[in-house]
Amino acid sequence: MPYWNQVETSRRARPGVDEPGWAPIDLQLLMAYQWAAEMEGALGLPGLAQDYRKSAEQLSGAIRAKYLDQSRQLFAETPGGQLFSQAANSLAILADW
Repeated sequence: MPYWNQVETSRRARPGVDEPGWAPIDLQLLMAYQWAAEMEGALGLPGLAQDYRKSAEQLSGAIRAKYLDQSRQLFAETPGGQLFSQAANSLAILADW
């Protein structure tokens, strides 16, 4: 996105516009897909619920591959894995990691 996303975090510098990803934003999208799947299922729309579940599964795998530091068992803020925050890891917990 061509502007600064705001998430309360301990980041010393905001993510650059050209950076390939930022975990807090990707994790918020994952939670939105999860909630949408639950909502559509409750409303009796199983096809839409399945579509959102599929999107959540795909994004979940991408998040794990992009941000998870296996040695620390923590999610990094960006794909480089050099900065870790409570915000990113709290969102990962809320997204059922």
